This record gives sequence, structure tokens and C-alpha cells, in this order.
Amino acid sequence: MVPLAVYGPQKGATPEMVEALDSELWKLSERVLHYLGRDIRDVVGAGAAGGLAFGAVAFMNGKLVPGVDTVMDVSGLATALIGADWVLTGEGKFDSQSVQGKVVDGVARLAAETGVKTGVFAGTVLLTDPEWRSAGIDTVYKLNPQGMSLDEAISLSREHLILAAASFASVL
Repeated sequence: MVPLAVYGPQKGATPEMVEALDSELWKLSERVLHYLGRDIRDVVGAGAAGGLAFGAVAFMNGKLVPGVDTVMDVSGLATALIGADWVLTGEGKFDSQSVQGKVVDGVARLAAETGVKTGVFAGTVLLTDPEWRSAGIDTVYKLNPQGMSLDEAISLSREHLILAAASFASVL
């Protein structure tokens, strides 16, 4: 399973919570192996971010497919990008996980295939310019000023997104 230590803190889990959750998920996976004969401990997508996926694989013989690829396919994003100059996507916390299979990564990959530039709007940006540029991102707009609390950032997210969008539009 993907360690909770990677995704748990992104979802607000403290180190103590991560330890407890990880321990209990491991116990559950051991029981699934013992009683159902399904070893899902190393199934990509069935870890911390995939509680529903874990259950589907363990108890319903489900198959996992990359979520971002499925959503892009079902939504017709590739068709929508035909003739576009830019595609804009967003992330609450734009970090190394964002460019490793999450929505931003999938959108950037598809945009690169179609010759469309990619812009990211994010509450918090933890990647350096070279890091996000190497992932195929053309521009990044950070919404929240340094030092702003999460509660305040959430309450002002609409206003911050409007300002970031206006800033983006002004440089086109």
C-alpha cells in the first residue's frame, strides 16, 4: 500500500494519526489476505488515498484504473483541447505528488500531447519553478499570500482565484 505518511498529512492527519491509520490498514490487509486470499497490500491506488479502491479490490474483485485518465476520457478533455491555446487546472497544495499521477500531471501530459500550454492555480505552491517547468507546466499562480492561515485562505478562496485569473488574463 502507498504509505499514509505520503498522503495522510495532505489530508490533515497528524503523525500520530498516520501511525494509527497505517497500522489498522495493514491489519485489515492481512485479514483480507488470510480470509479472502487477496493480497492487496501493494496494489497501486489502494492505499491512503484509495479507501474505496481498497474495499472494491478486496471485497468486490474490483479493478483499479488511473482516475485522472478515466475522468479526462469520460469528460472529453482531449477533444476540448483541440484548437485551444491553454488549459487551466488547479490544486490545493501543488507539491511533488501533484506531478506524479494526480490531476495536474494528467492534464499537463494531455496538454503536451496536443501542443496546449498548461497553467496551474494552487492555494499553496511547494515546487520550485524548475520543478514544475520540468513537469510540463507553463505557468503557476499561487492563490494564498505567505503566512495566511488555512481557514482564512479557504474563506477567501473565491476572491483569490478571481485575482489570480485576472492576473493570468492580463499577461495573455
